[in-house]
Amino acid sequence: MGVRIRRHKGSWYVFIQHNGQRKAKHVGTRSAAERVKREIEARLALGDLSCLSAASKVPTFAEYAKRWLETDAKRRCKLSTVDFYQDYQKRYILPRFGQTPLTSITRDSIKEFIADLRSRGLARNTMRLAIASFRSVLSTAVEDGILSNNPAFRLGRFVQTDKVAQKAIALEPQEVEKLLATISESFPDLYTLFLIAIRAGLRQGEILGLKWRDFHFGKTDDDPDRFILVERRWYRGRFSTPKGGKPRRVDMSRALQKVLKDLFNHRLLEAHQQGR
Repeated sequence: MGVRIRRHKGSWYVFIQHNGQRKAKHVGTRSAAERVKREIEARLALGDLSCLSAASKVPTFAEYAKRWLETDAKRRCKLSTVDFYQDYQKRYILPRFGQTPLTSITRDSIKEFIADLRSRGLARNTMRLAIASFRSVLSTAVEDGILSNNPAFRLGRFVQTDKVAQKAIALEPQEVEKLLATISESFPDLYTLFLIAIRAGLRQGEILGLKWRDFHFGKTDDDPDRFILVERRWYRGRFSTPKGGKPRRVDMSRALQKVLKDLFNHRLLEAHQQGR
């Protein structure tokens, strides 16, 4: 049993949770909400459940998460972010909380869940992302009036692990040159793609989203104002904004400038020969 008050969008509400049922009542001011809260607690203590007669059944996490992914998530998030949420919920959250009513998910149960993930030897970042996918759903449940607060907030200090974090290992300069030489010899059509990845550090989807207008070569070969404008990426058959949602400029090295200009001239000649 639980009766709580909470302010939402400038107004005060009383949230009643009892035996898997919940009800939210708009009461206006804080003083009124506190008075109604005391009255309802007294009635429930005496066994009077009339205040729950019109209460709706609380959805399970699985039911609510499915609806959330199809509505709120797709409206607010990129497709790649929706895929991430769905994947982490399927792998970690649903097996533990899928059939649990939202109002029965407590902060203590989430702490126990984190401890279980830690005992399985998962990396700290994996646990952090799992909780993030959990917290996002519960935040919307708060907005919808199903929950009075989000039990998954501010749990970062509990996401610790003894697993040693893996560090990225960069190629040595001589290894880079050997890689590029091998690609040039064995896969010449892919050489420019790999050179962009290595010299500009773009992500795969960002490289696949590049167009010729995104390359700014400068007025001369020695002009330092040469760059690549990254303003889109290719993901699952469609264009979207880069990670972070904003375009950015990436410096272009002289070696990359030369290869790109040679490729551009080659493509221009091909188009001319084809009457385009």
